[in-house]
Amino acid sequence: MKQTLSTVLLCAALFVTSCSKKANSNPDENGSSQPTVLLTKVTNNTKGDQDFGKTLAEFTYNGKQLLQAAIYSYSNVSTFKETHTFAYNSSSQLTGSTITNTNYNNGDFVNSVAAYTGSNISKLTFNKASGISPTEHTLTYDGSKLTRWFTPNEVEILFTYNSDGNNTKQVANEYTTGRPNGYVYTDNYLTFDTKHNPISALPNWIYFRVNTEEEGLGYAPGPNNPVTMNENGTSYTYVYEYNSNGYPTTITKVGTGTKNRSWTYEYKVVN
Repeated sequence: MKQTLSTVLLCAALFVTSCSKKANSNPDENGSSQPTVLLTKVTNNTKGDQDFGKTLAEFTYNGKQLLQAAIYSYSNVSTFKETHTFAYNSSSQLTGSTITNTNYNNGDFVNSVAAYTGSNISKLTFNKASGISPTEHTLTYDGSKLTRWFTPNEVEILFTYNSDGNNTKQVANEYTTGRPNGYVYTDNYLTFDTKHNPISALPNWIYFRVNTEEEGLGYAPGPNNPVTMNENGTSYTYVYEYNSNGYPTTITKVGTGTKNRSWTYEYKVVN
């Protein structure tokens, strides 16, 4: 059960789209806009893992707008590719996506719909084949900060932030048949660096935390990266390498008594 909820926690570590866009073009001290940095690729960098060196995600853009994402997973004999093609309204807000799979079955998502409250995405609905109930995620905010994530019959997650806007705590309550079932898990993020979180280089990052299980696409929402954290009683340290723009090119998650995990990141710069 912990493994299942840990996956949900990873998928639910969200950040507001509008904040991500803002972080992409930080003005310098003279007020001029810096070039926009966009995430283009995430690769498994965990040595000894059977998928070491394999691509986990690729992102394609038209200028600064995200057009398509390819999410990869692997088995001993096959590569699974899920392609997301995005749609936007006249205000360039994400309205949803079309989803295709290389090994489709009727339990897979086929499209998504985004709903807004103001500039915040307040609901994401992922639809499956006809006759199968969709999966709905409801998001609640305090200003631009996500404070509650709720997926019926799965989990409710409450988020706490520090004065810098970094997520310092997540409390997850597992749900069964519409009610909490007594399983509660707490993650505390204790210290942070002063560099850019890679989520700020991925437009509509919130969408990916909903619909993928790839921890390498981000962990805690906020402008900076966690360095130390406690995951429901287990301590971890994150080790980073950065590029000249201050974004991580390698992230390694180190835990006592657990297997280290690592990812590499590639970006492009758009003026």
